[in-house]
Amino acid sequence: MPNATVSAVTRAEQGVAVQLDVGQTLTADCVIAAIGLQTDLRLAHMAGLQTDCSITVDPHTLQTSNPAIYALGDCISLDGQPCRYIGPIAAQAEAIAHAVLGLPHGATSTAHSPYA
Repeated sequence: MPNATVSAVTRAEQGVAVQLDVGQTLTADCVIAAIGLQTDLRLAHMAGLQTDCSITVDPHTLQTSNPAIYALGDCISLDGQPCRYIGPIAAQAEAIAHAVLGLPHGATSTAHSPYA
């Protein structure tokens, strides 16, 4: 959903409800928000995710080594390089949305990735 932002996250009967500012509500099993300059990888390790300096993700879809988990923000690394700026989060969220919905996405090169 282009230009949508999360306006609220609340408990739901099944998991959590993620309310978007465009009037749509999504449901999820859980929502984890983490920011910081040093990535704490304990949660990623407990989930069995592949890591290097951060959580390793596919540079096109931001999918982790677990096909059911995606990651974005400054806790990810692309081709071994950490993403220490949260500015590209909107582009990262767009890539995840396209991947989850099975839609093509414009990012084609990791060398010029809009997420780095």
